[in-house]
Amino acid sequence: MAFKIQIVFDSRDPARLAKFWAAALHYKFQGQWGTSCAIVDPDVAGPRIFIQKLATPKPRKNRLHIDINASPGKKMALSERRKSVNAEVRRLARIGAKKMRVEEFEGEYWVVMRDPDGNEFCVQ
Repeated sequence: MAFKIQIVFDSRDPARLAKFWAAALHYKFQGQWGTSCAIVDPDVAGPRIFIQKLATPKPRKNRLHIDINASPGKKMALSERRKSVNAEVRRLARIGAKKMRVEEFEGEYWVVMRDPDGNEFCVQ
C-alpha cells in the first residue's frame, strides 16, 4: 500500500501563500494553527499542503517544485496545449504568480513561474 504524502512549504507569510496555492490548485483552506496553515484537495485525490512560518530567506534554487498540468499533454496538439497552458499562466499571474520563462523541448511546452514567496513551479 502506498503512503499518503503531505507537501510542506516554508514561508514568511503562510496565510498569503496558502491563499495563493489554494486558488492555483483549486484546493480549499483547511485551517490555521498558530503561524501555520494547510490546504487540501476537495476531492481528496491530491496531497495536503502544509505551510509553516519560517523567517529565514529562501535559498536560490528549489530542490523540489510543483508542476501544474493545465493540459492533457501529448493527447492534444502542441498549438492547443500552448493555448491551454498560456490561459492558466495568465490566471496564475492575476492571483500573484510571476512568469519567469517559456520552455519548449521535443514537443513539450511549459512555463516556469514563481509563487508569491519566490518558489519556482511549472505550468505544462
